[in-house]
Amino acid sequence: MAVLRTIYCCCPFLMVLFTLCTVEGKLVDLSHAHSVDTFMSTPLHPKYNTTVLFEGDIVPGVYAKSLRYSIGEHGGTHVDAPIHFSKGGLTVDQIPLENTIADGIMIDCTQEVEKDPDYALTAEKVKAWEAENGNIPPKAAVVINFNWSRRFNNISEYFNTDEIDDALKYRFPVVSAEAIDYLVDVRDINILAVDTMGPDLMTSNFPTHVKMLGNSKMITENIKDPGRLPAKGFRFYSTPVKFVGGTGVQVRAFAVIDENPEPCGSRQLGCSYCVAMFTVFVSLFSCLFRQF
Repeated sequence: MAVLRTIYCCCPFLMVLFTLCTVEGKLVDLSHAHSVDTFMSTPLHPKYNTTVLFEGDIVPGVYAKSLRYSIGEHGGTHVDAPIHFSKGGLTVDQIPLENTIADGIMIDCTQEVEKDPDYALTAEKVKAWEAENGNIPPKAAVVINFNWSRRFNNISEYFNTDEIDDALKYRFPVVSAEAIDYLVDVRDINILAVDTMGPDLMTSNFPTHVKMLGNSKMITENIKDPGRLPAKGFRFYSTPVKFVGGTGVQVRAFAVIDENPEPCGSRQLGCSYCVAMFTVFVSLFSCLFRQF
């Protein structure tokens, strides 16, 4: 009975410490809603479309509804799989789960884009970010805020042209070849996310697509309002449905901002809460052994 009383008395303290040690986070939805009105990356991609397969009582008194949907792969908030620009590359269903989730950093290019809507992220801008925030960690998700998603609900503004049926006329901020070379070759990032149609113009040689996807990395395009993210200290999630053979697919991208300045778990062991919990566990077992 003494042993049980000891366990009973210690459990509340353990639960409190466990709660304190859990990393708290703020969810940030980085995805635009997708509907029949959502534009696609090019006119070649069919828009979202649904057909009602069944609606009514599936059995007496039980309502049910089912739809069939069709859509092109590349449109709205979506991911590009390596095979999209790399012959023989990984398809959507082959992307390792761990490659779709990463510690994130956000590079804010709002001021540059305000001065020049054709701005291209430079390697110097990335290095300036690192000078202020520290080196970008390996396997990170790099989120670029061009402050472009505010145009999303106006297709002419988002494409930056009135000729919306001609993809060669689309203009928006991009990522330079030098910047993506640095991010991949030097920092070995896993994910690049942008709030534009993509990191390359249709009139370019697609340096970012080739570099990222050719190295089995992943690109997330058309994210929503990444300016809500801090420069660092968040986890980025962009996990696609495992469509066999897919080159891309719409995704519910989001981030979890760390609100604990000293996060526990695999990213930082030995925080004060973890030490306290360990101490209590030691005390608990000491009490138990003294009972015998």
